[in-house]
Amino acid sequence: MTRITLNSLWLFLARAISQGLMLVFTILVARRLGETGLGQYAFIAAVVFVGNVFSTLGMDTLLIREIAAKHSTDTPTLTAALLIQLALSLLFILAVMVGGHWLPHQSPETVAALKWYSLSLLPLAFSTIYSAVLRAYERMGLVLIAQLVTAVFQTGGAFIILRQGGGLVALVWLLLGGQLIGAVVAGGLCGRFLPAFVYNWRLNRASLRQTMQAGITLAFLMVLAVIHQRMGIFTLSLLGGEALTGQFSAAARLVEAVKMVPYAFFGALFPVMARRWQSGEAANYSVTSLPRYLAAFTAVSALLLTILAEPLIQLLYGTGYTPAVNALRILGWSLIPFVFTLKLSFELVSAGQEAVALRAMAWTLGITAVLFTLFTQRWGLLGTCWAVTVSETVQAVILQRMRHSRKRSAGQPVS
Repeated sequence: MTRITLNSLWLFLARAISQGLMLVFTILVARRLGETGLGQYAFIAAVVFVGNVFSTLGMDTLLIREIAAKHSTDTPTLTAALLIQLALSLLFILAVMVGGHWLPHQSPETVAALKWYSLSLLPLAFSTIYSAVLRAYERMGLVLIAQLVTAVFQTGGAFIILRQGGGLVALVWLLLGGQLIGAVVAGGLCGRFLPAFVYNWRLNRASLRQTMQAGITLAFLMVLAVIHQRMGIFTLSLLGGEALTGQFSAAARLVEAVKMVPYAFFGALFPVMARRWQSGEAANYSVTSLPRYLAAFTAVSALLLTILAEPLIQLLYGTGYTPAVNALRILGWSLIPFVFTLKLSFELVSAGQEAVALRAMAWTLGITAVLFTLFTQRWGLLGTCWAVTVSETVQAVILQRMRHSRKRSAGQPVS
C-alpha cells in the first residue's frame, strides 16, 4: 500500500500542478479575452479533447494493462497502438479541416483556431503512448515531470502572449507548441529511465487488427465518457452561445480541480489491480475502505464550493463572472456521485469488463441528452448545471445496478 500511496501522491502532484497552472491559464484567458473569448477557448479545447480520446482508441488503458502484467515494452502492441493513434488523429484533423465551417453558432475566429489546434492531436498521440508506458512501470514521478514541462510552457507563454494583445489564434499556436515539447520530453524520459524501452517493429496486419479489436470497446467507452463530461460545454455552445459557455467553463474549472484527488488515487491503483486481475489475485485485494475517504473528501469539497462560491469566482475571474457563482454552487454537488462513478468504472475496466461500463455509459447518455437539452432551453446556464449533477447521479445508479447484475450472473458475492 506504501507504493500505491506514493504513486497516488506523484499523480496527485502531477494533476494538481497541471490543473493549477491550467486554472491560471483559464483566469488569464477570462480576464484578457472576456467571457466570449473563454467560451471560444472552452469549446475548442472540448472538441480537441474528444478528438484525442477518439484517436487514442483506448490504447492507453490497453497498454497499461499489458505492460504492467509483462513488465516489458517489447510487444507489437506498443508500436501498433502508436500507428493506430496517428492514423485516427489524421482522420479527425481532416474532418475538422473539412467540416469546421459547418459548426453552428461559431465565429470565423473560433473555427480557424479549432483547425490549428486540431494539429496537436499528432504530438498528443506520442504523449499518450509515453505516459501509458511510464504509468505501467509505476514511474509516476516521471509523469509529473512531463506534465509539468508542458503546463509551465503553456501557462507562461499565455501570460506573455495575452499581455502583448495576442488573440485566440496566437493562443492555440502556443498550446500546439506546448504539446510538441511535452511529447519530446516524455519520449526522452522513457528512453532514459525505463529498462530496454523499445518499439517492436515486427508488425503485420494481424497485429494491427488484434490491437484495434482489443481497444475498440475501451475507445467507445472513453469517447462516450468524454462526451458525457463535456456535455455542458457542448450544449451551451450550441444553445446558449459563447458567453454562457465561458461562465460555465469558469465554474467547471474549479470543480475539475477537486477531481484531481480521486483521479490520482485510482490512476495509481490501476496498474496494480491490472496485474492482480491478470494473475488471478484480485479476489485477495480490497480497496473498499479507501474510496469512503474519497467520498467524504468530495462531500466536504462540495459544501465548501457552495459556501465560498462567490468570493472564489470574484477573486479568480472578476465581477464580470457573477452568473458563474450559482453555477459553481450547483456543479459542486456533482462531485459526490462522480467519485462513486469513478470507483465503479475503475473496478470494471481493471477486471477487463469495460463492455459493462460501456453499456452503462450508453444508457446514461441516452437518458441525460434529453435532460441537457430541456434544462438548458428552459433555465439556461443553471439548467445545464443541474443537468450535469443529475447526469452524474444517473450514471452512478446505472453502473451500480449493472455491476450487481454481473456479479450475480458470475456467482460472486454482491457488496
